Amino acid sequence: MHATLQREPVWYVNLTQGLAWLPAPDVHVCRIQSTHLEQHRWDDVLASVPDEMLLFLALGRRVVIVDGSTSGRGSRVIWQGIPFIRYALERRWFGHEVSARVRGQNVLRYFRQAYAGLSARTKRRLAYYRQYAITDAVRMEGWSVRLTMEIADARVQVAALWAWRAQKEKDRRNCPPEKENFR
Repeated sequence: MHATLQREPVWYVNLTQGLAWLPAPDVHVCRIQSTHLEQHRWDDVLASVPDEMLLFLALGRRVVIVDGSTSGRGSRVIWQGIPFIRYALERRWFGHEVSARVRGQNVLRYFRQAYAGLSARTKRRLAYYRQYAITDAVRMEGWSVRLTMEIADARVQVAALWAWRAQKEKDRRNCPPEKENFR
């Protein structure tokens, strides 16, 4: 049963682009702001990671963050935020670095500098969850949902998101376990 729980992802929806209307009890919410990423405010990025999410990650659960974007580049939270969050947690909890790639570019040196610049308060907050870590890796991934400017009704966006999620889960269930990527 424990292995089954580990395989089921914990879903988070980043509250942007009107997704705050999400009417689902089995989905958690977070508010990681792309502005913080654009402005290199790494303490603020990590402060916006919910405590519950940190606990899920420490317990070895796979966390999937879904974010909408009208940009053709996709959600910055997905392509920049998640890699940095994963890097910071791996450093703080396990004392090692993980590969750091953003849009195909090696950003390890940059993430090292950003991590070194974190406040003592942020590092203490992350370290607190280390005591709960029963895993050897941070299992966090993201899915960026393309939204169009014409979709003004948040409920329409949510319905599209749920249809997309259902298809992804169906695809995942049809994939043999050894082919799954938990990172």
